[in-house]
Amino acid sequence: MSVYDSSLGRLMFLPPAAREFLRRRMVEAGGVLMLGAGLLYFLALMSFRGSDPSLNNATGALAQNMLGTAGAVVADLALQSLGLIALVPSIVLIVWGWRILRGRDAGRWWLRLSILPVAIVGMAIALAALPVPGDWPFASGFGGAAGQMILAPAAAFSGLGRGLVGLLAAIFSVVLLYIALGVPLLSYVDAGQRIGIGAGAIGQTLRRLYGRLRHGESLEDEEGARMRAERSEA
Repeated sequence: MSVYDSSLGRLMFLPPAAREFLRRRMVEAGGVLMLGAGLLYFLALMSFRGSDPSLNNATGALAQNMLGTAGAVVADLALQSLGLIALVPSIVLIVWGWRILRGRDAGRWWLRLSILPVAIVGMAIALAALPVPGDWPFASGFGGAAGQMILAPAAAFSGLGRGLVGLLAAIFSVVLLYIALGVPLLSYVDAGQRIGIGAGAIGQTLRRLYGRLRHGESLEDEEGARMRAERSEA
C-alpha cells in the first residue's frame, strides 16, 4: 500500500466535521494560490519593458521586470499574443481566488473554464479592429497576434467590415466573460452603488475641506486688515 493510499484511508476514518474542516482549508489554499498567481501575472504585465530579454529580444541586459527574466518572457509572450487582453486572465484569476476565499460557490467550473478562452479570443478580435497609434510597441496591434489572425479571415468570410466584426465580437465576448467570472448581476449593481456612494462622500469631503480653507483664508485676510488698520492709527 502506498503512502498516499494509507494517508487517504486515515482521512476517511476522521469525523465528518474534521473532514469538512480539512476540505475547506484545501479549498481556501487553492483560492490563495489562484489569487497569488493572478497578482504575480498582473505585476509581470504591468512592469513589461520592451528592452528586457525575452524570446523576441536576445540581449544580455538585466531584466527590469518586477519578476525578473521569467516575468519578462511571460509578459512578452502574453502581450505579443493577446495584446491588451492579456490582462483579462489576471483579473479572472484574482476574482475567482477572492470569491473562493469569501466562500462563494461559483459552481459549474468546467463550463467557466471552457468559456474563458473563447471570451479572451473574442475580446482580442474586438481590439484588433481598432486603429493602432504609431507609438504602439507591437506590430500585431491592440488585439495581439491572435486577434489579427482571426479578424481578417472572419471579416472576409462574413462579408462584414472589420469594425462590425469587432463590435459583434466585443458584445459576444463580454457576455461570455460575465458568465465565466461567475459574479452575480446584483454584485455588479451593488459595487456600482458603493462606488457612487464613495465618490459622493469623497466629493463632499473635498468640498468641505475647500470651504474650510477658503473660510480660513478669509478670516486671515480680515484679521490682517484689522491689524494693519490698528498699526496705521497708532
